[in-house]
Amino acid sequence: QLITDDSTVATFCTFCGSPTVLAGRLEDSFEPKRLIPFKLDKKAAEEALFALCRKKPLLPKDFTSKAHIEKVTGIYVPFWLHDCYVNASLHAQGNRVSVSVRGDTEYTRTDVYDVVREGALTYHNLPTDASKKMDDAMMDALEPFSFRELRKFDMSYLSGYFAQRYDADKSSCYQRMKERIEESAEQQLRKSCTGYAGLNMLSHTADIIKSTDEYVMLPVWLLYTSYHGKDYLFAMNGQTGKMVGDLPLSWLRAAGLTALITAAITLLGTIGGLLLC
Repeated sequence: QLITDDSTVATFCTFCGSPTVLAGRLEDSFEPKRLIPFKLDKKAAEEALFALCRKKPLLPKDFTSKAHIEKVTGIYVPFWLHDCYVNASLHAQGNRVSVSVRGDTEYTRTDVYDVVREGALTYHNLPTDASKKMDDAMMDALEPFSFRELRKFDMSYLSGYFAQRYDADKSSCYQRMKERIEESAEQQLRKSCTGYAGLNMLSHTADIIKSTDEYVMLPVWLLYTSYHGKDYLFAMNGQTGKMVGDLPLSWLRAAGLTALITAAITLLGTIGGLLLC
């Protein structure tokens, strides 16, 4: 007998370890349309974690040797993919500064401009995490996925992995999608506001004119590690190998680095003073 929560659709037998797909939980609206298969295995996930550690100079020296990987889990996470058509606008105040010299007097002139931008933007395959159990920020950080590798959903892909069906429907994910679009649209319009010394944002809008949604599953490796009695969670994109998660900080190393930077700044200031003399 398997004991699972309502959203689990693929798991393993507690006693014999055999993979099991609960096909009855993927019927009707809970059946994904498409899926990206895992390209990277468990070993690659473990290697990616230690590769991440090697790039962090402020990590405690013994983390990689004493940290114990408690569990590595490959899981198909439910996502909504949104296609959106957006009308966006931006209103800002731009400044241009010019300096001129007449005789012994320097004049600074500041011109103030009313800056308005409008644009029609299209977003294709914008993902939002559809599992309440997953941390949304962590799932966002795993992007980008290559959606060219989406395949028509088939139960056989789930065998050997954990999988969850969505428990956050598309309407509950709408606000997160809208916030991401608003931020992106502002950045895109702001890029066109060039030639100003300063830009004071007054207002911006991003109205979703039309949107469509598709239910898919995306591959994620979750790694649980423990170090000095504290647990750490990492996630890896099972397609690209991108790894995210919080690492412990060595305060001794951080203090040493701060002291080194302070000493370097002091030395440069001393050299600069000598040169002026």
